[in-house]
Amino acid sequence: MRKGKRGAISVFGSFPFLSFSSFNLFTDKHGAAAWLSWVLIISFSVGLGAFMFKWMTGFTTSTTEKLSAKVEESDCTLIGVSILDVCQTVEELRLEIVNKKSLNVDQLVFSYVDIYDNPYNKVLNFSLRVNKKETLTILKQGIVKQFELIPKAFTDDKVITCNDNTVTVSKIRHCG
Repeated sequence: MRKGKRGAISVFGSFPFLSFSSFNLFTDKHGAAAWLSWVLIISFSVGLGAFMFKWMTGFTTSTTEKLSAKVEESDCTLIGVSILDVCQTVEELRLEIVNKKSLNVDQLVFSYVDIYDNPYNKVLNFSLRVNKKETLTILKQGIVKQFELIPKAFTDDKVITCNDNTVTVSKIRHCG
């Protein structure tokens, strides 16, 4: 430590204008400029840091959303069902379906419209293994005009629902 210009002890050595003793902001014009420059530099740095933080947060959020959308699109190629046969009675709808993709189907979203254009939705919880055939009997009332099946698969931490792999059937024969 050494003595500054005015006899005050300066902690900063060769920076006597940063001395805290005998500093009067209102009378020493040289000291005011130095303090003002430090305040401006610090303010600019904090502002720049806040701007960079906001920009990086938005950038990483948008990049993560784009990446997850690409991953979900690639997952849709791994799940799907095919309908081999379908027929109906007044009380039930019989489906013979097969899973020809590489992920097990854990759930089917079943949406149908009757002949009076009334929509209905059901969620069917069952497991359809890869390359396995299953016969489903779905209880209903009336005559179904059209129905759709949307397959769902559950992986470790997400649910894969692919509306692109929806199976739609509009001509349903009567079971005889």
